[in-house]
Amino acid sequence: MKSKLKKCFYSGEPFLPKRSTQKFASVKNRNDYHNERNRKFKMPVTKVNKILFENFKIIDMVLGDEQEKQVDIQFLKGINFQFQYFTHTASKAEKRFYCIYNFGLMKVDEKSVKLFKL
Repeated sequence: MKSKLKKCFYSGEPFLPKRSTQKFASVKNRNDYHNERNRKFKMPVTKVNKILFENFKIIDMVLGDEQEKQVDIQFLKGINFQFQYFTHTASKAEKRFYCIYNFGLMKVDEKSVKLFKL
């Protein structure tokens, strides 16, 4: 059986396939293609996860050993807490609050929020 030259799906270079389903000229081209494709999907998630983790560390530092604590919003902004990022929302006694992993954040009034462990 005589094989025809194929064009590599990643680099465009011609190659002689060893299998009928082969799409890439080499293992390196196949790995590079998949790494590049996955990197495009992971970059936005990586940026958000970094912010979420920073927020998590801030809450953990502020709470320390306490289960809950009321904190000034300006204090949190001053230590670079980013309020627009959270992992999910939840309800407690019919009050909605924001969560960052296993911590909760509930607005008390215009100037303060309550941080608590879930």
